[in-house]
Amino acid sequence: MNRVFLPILCLFTASFQSNAQDSIVISFLFGGDVMTHETQIFSTYDSKTNTFDYSTWFHHIKDIVSEVDVAIVNLETTLAGKPYSGYPRFSGPDTVAYELRQAGFDVIATANNHSCDRGKKGIVRTIEQLERFGLTHVGTYRDSNEHLNEFPLILEVKGAKIALLNYTYGTNGLPIPKPTVVNLIDTTQIAKDIKKARQSGAEFIIIFMHAGKEYVQELSRHQKMVVEVGKRYGVDLIVGAHPHVVQKIDTIPIEWQGHNKTLLVAYSLGNLISNQRFKFTDGGILLRVDIKKVGEHWKLYRAKYIHTWVYIEKSNGKKRYWVVPAEKIISGEVKIPETDYNKFYKTYQHNELILESSPLKQEFRYFTN
Repeated sequence: MNRVFLPILCLFTASFQSNAQDSIVISFLFGGDVMTHETQIFSTYDSKTNTFDYSTWFHHIKDIVSEVDVAIVNLETTLAGKPYSGYPRFSGPDTVAYELRQAGFDVIATANNHSCDRGKKGIVRTIEQLERFGLTHVGTYRDSNEHLNEFPLILEVKGAKIALLNYTYGTNGLPIPKPTVVNLIDTTQIAKDIKKARQSGAEFIIIFMHAGKEYVQELSRHQKMVVEVGKRYGVDLIVGAHPHVVQKIDTIPIEWQGHNKTLLVAYSLGNLISNQRFKFTDGGILLRVDIKKVGEHWKLYRAKYIHTWVYIEKSNGKKRYWVVPAEKIISGEVKIPETDYNKFYKTYQHNELILESSPLKQEFRYFTN
């Protein structure tokens, strides 16, 4: 996917080129937390070449990622360079950014509770490495001037202007090092950012929030705050990360400036990839959302979720990590040992139960508003 950067009303604009015959529909894919725990980091390290091989990570979802116009994911690590480390102060190899690009991801959300794990260097170098591999970033910035010029992020896709806003509930108590900027959840500021996005001509507004209570279904104060401001100011889509487990999906009918619309909220997509293996953290969902222009407005057209599971293959004393769509495991397209299948299916069933009352299913749900 080619990308051109254009200044529009002092806002950052990424232009995505697509075939003219598809211009009526714009497709998005959202992924949850991409983490780099220490076992995961060094699982395929080759001391002879001093390289890391993460080519398996997204191999089985590349077809899903590459078929959409814009693919967005949360990067919950810094790329601060050596020494590499996992929890609690993350810094993963640059290979992570390379593999995200190879898989077909376009935009990386970087505002999360681990943004400041390696201080100023971590924030700045992460941005540098994402840019190096042709990835657009949103949520953290080198300084206030960059933040002013590049946020809200405006994506130009098939002639439409789509705003993407990214915020985190906090940074694990670590101070945000000057002069860098990390977007924090502040409803007054979010309202201002939404207004600024609309002044730039944004026709569809997405918030990617990093908030929630880890490992549970109970919604947090910050999640509720973001949804309330979204309802009040006519946001179209809110996607969440951070709890490391899948949480519910809602559709909320709202009226904005005289027309009806639906606000779609996916509170937590869970982990896309990590080394976490305790209760239900080994699975997540990808969220596919398509929008369509109805009259003068871009609106939700259809949406669905796709179950994924992290398979850890153990061979010759090494581990390889694979994000695998559930349907490929169930169908037998991707074969895994029976003990792993039982673990997978337990998480799959749990997540289906969580999403049972969801307005979305594993097949497209179409919207009429």
